[in-house]
Amino acid sequence: MRSPISLRFSAIAYGDGRWVVVGRETSVYTSADALVWDDVSLGGEHNPLNGVAYGGGRWLLLGVSGTFLVSADGLNWRRVAAGNYSLYAGAYGAGRWVAVGDSGAILTSRDALNWQTVRSGRAEKLFGVAYGDGRWVAVGQDWSNLSPLIFTSTDGFSWQAVGLRVQGALLDVAYAGGRWVAVGHGGTLLTSTDGTEWQRVDLGITSSLESVAYGGGRWVAIGERGTLLTSLDGLRWQAVPLGTEEPLSGVAYGGGRWVVVGERGTLLVSP
Repeated sequence: MRSPISLRFSAIAYGDGRWVVVGRETSVYTSADALVWDDVSLGGEHNPLNGVAYGGGRWLLLGVSGTFLVSADGLNWRRVAAGNYSLYAGAYGAGRWVAVGDSGAILTSRDALNWQTVRSGRAEKLFGVAYGDGRWVAVGQDWSNLSPLIFTSTDGFSWQAVGLRVQGALLDVAYAGGRWVAVGHGGTLLTSTDGTEWQRVDLGITSSLESVAYGGGRWVAIGERGTLLTSLDGLRWQAVPLGTEEPLSGVAYGGGRWVVVGERGTLLVSP
């Protein structure tokens, strides 16, 4: 795929042998190998997109003003009505979808088509959500005092706040191999084995970390100024030079490959 510098990629995901990348200008690209990409038409006018996820045989796009787009193949999409919240991330686990966004909104669905709002109306932004080991974890920031937020749930309906002693927004969270990792502003990286007790890992950086993922026996976190960090255990991290200063916004693993996306059409593949 040609990657014009005008594109601002916001997120990437892998599922069922397909990659899907979304951009803030409603752009969507798909690929089977992460090397050759095709532009996908969504049909009609749509709001800017913030996130993409795969699970339960369905793809989900999330964006501004309650934008939900659902697809079975990553090529043909239909819009689903689900309120007016701007949404940032979604995840699938235990037969259920959970999506998060502005006003502390948390929505849940069994089929990605019919959604129920289970939490909203707060001065909060929730930017990331993940499922693992029987637990949901959502992360974000309280806009009344700029403190970070972590909420957990075992059913996707009832959510409890976790006390934290750090500052700045948390932007993403992932689970793998008995460990949770959350990342955010100012080089913040938190880790937990149960989703309720968290400890900060000192990375010695100030660049904000936008996204984190696990695959192929390795953690990868990415963020501002071309920052990419890798870890085998989620505790000890090493910086990897990429040769770019562009802000990076999304990372995912699939089909034996890592793919990183970011501003100005940045799309990096390894190996």
